[in-house]
Amino acid sequence: RERLLVAWGSCNIPQYGQGVWDTVAAQEPDAWLWLGDNVYADFGASPRELNRMRRDEEFALGRLREAYDAQLSSPSYAAFLDSLRRPPLGTWDDHDFAYDNADGTLPWRDESQRLFLDFMRAPPDDPRRRQRGVYSSELLGEGRKVVQVLSLDVRYFRDPYGVEGGDFLGEEQWAWLEGHLREPQAELVVVASSLQVLPDDKLVTESWSDFPASRLRLLSTILSSPARVLLLSGDVHFAEVSAARCGGGDWPLLLEVTSSGVTRATGTTEGWGVGVLFGAAQRLLPWSYRPRGRLQDTYSGPNFGLLEVEWEAGEDPRGGPAAGAAVPASVVVKVLDTAGEVRLVAPVDLPPR
Repeated sequence: RERLLVAWGSCNIPQYGQGVWDTVAAQEPDAWLWLGDNVYADFGASPRELNRMRRDEEFALGRLREAYDAQLSSPSYAAFLDSLRRPPLGTWDDHDFAYDNADGTLPWRDESQRLFLDFMRAPPDDPRRRQRGVYSSELLGEGRKVVQVLSLDVRYFRDPYGVEGGDFLGEEQWAWLEGHLREPQAELVVVASSLQVLPDDKLVTESWSDFPASRLRLLSTILSSPARVLLLSGDVHFAEVSAARCGGGDWPLLLEVTSSGVTRATGTTEGWGVGVLFGAAQRLLPWSYRPRGRLQDTYSGPNFGLLEVEWEAGEDPRGGPAAGAAVPASVVVKVLDTAGEVRLVAPVDLPPR
């Protein structure tokens, strides 16, 4: 079989240990996908400094530059980037957009976008250099054996919380997303969101459920696509497998796999008290979107994700509805710890539709 490997992760503090990149590189991925909070501009900031970040553009941008520079100065991260055949893919979230819970009212969002694209090694002709927001579509693979990755931007256009009928994407981005899902370029489409889409049972974190109408529009758009869609997400500081059969029994299971964080994880870096509370929450809260139950579909240590897509070797005569692209023979998503041990495994449901 022919195989494509995509590694991804989120929630990374450069000042924490960066040895994970040697483990990621050992998997020999074809691409790396950042899913937000790739650095933390507000890490270690005092309350006074946090307040200054909200009103002093130069001070905030200076902290963001320092955070990106700290990550890029990591020898293991730099070596990993050099091992890839293409620049990283992906998107941002609040802490690398600006600060905690930042939204589309940020006055200096265009300057932040430029710094993000520099960090991502985006070339001068990258379409994101000319658009508002960092959303993107990328094709990975060769010939008909490809995967399409749609990275969403839930920060640049996001309405402030409390706005009636609030939205994450803005109409420009909605038109782009709906067009790609209506006429996909691959049989498997990855929709990458820094925030979780399916779970609506979290108590203290952001998710698409904060804007119910926007979440419903996203899920409806996914269900209407002729492609098989896989959701990848970050943000919550632990790994999780979620699933739902949104359209009834005739539809494949919609799977979402969350990998968070590369270095910032609830079980190790958030303090003893947070770890105890997290463990208790796993046993007490319903976690209604976990397909195997409360405890089997989560991991709280530092982690990264690995998407493995396989096609039959040679020319595959089977073409799906997505522009004649080849149908994968197998799609499996894994979550690995920093030693490379597999902690979670989730096969993607790919029945005929």
